[in-house]
Amino acid sequence: RDLGSEKCIRLKEGRLSLDPMECRLDVWEFDRLLGKADALWKDDRDKAIGLIENAVGLYRGGFLPEDGGAGWATSMRERMRSKFIGALHRLGHYCEEQGAYDRAAGYYAKGLEADDLSEEFYQSLMLCYHAMGRNAEALSVYRTCRSVLHDVLNIEPSQKTESICRDIKASSK
Repeated sequence: RDLGSEKCIRLKEGRLSLDPMECRLDVWEFDRLLGKADALWKDDRDKAIGLIENAVGLYRGGFLPEDGGAGWATSMRERMRSKFIGALHRLGHYCEEQGAYDRAAGYYAKGLEADDLSEEFYQSLMLCYHAMGRNAEALSVYRTCRSVLHDVLNIEPSQKTESICRDIKASSK
């Protein structure tokens, strides 16, 4: 009744499930949009980017976070999160290729909200800020990266991150 139609729920072999022909779920739409974008990527990049942006707009954080340790929910949550992060990388790299560093930076910052241990997001965000001449912000991102990696994992940033930082500092002199 809460779903709007009894047809949304099916009972088959003693198991309840949702009927994808009768109801729409964001996770299904998210998957569908990303799949369609993958299929279009080589032939119609602009349309693919629009589909990825629509999919990213559907993502509202971890799938059923209140289910905590339920194995099936954890698996789905990680799969969706991984797809979300991959989509943000793809959008960011595409924007960089187009010279739209501000837009790319927005995608990388959004990626860090989902995964603050992703050094690649920090690196890409630093490079975008540097390309826009915003070196102070780039170095602030480096400091955040170094702090998070140390506090959470007790490790230092990679050589690549350190090299990006050195290059930014050298170009600022």
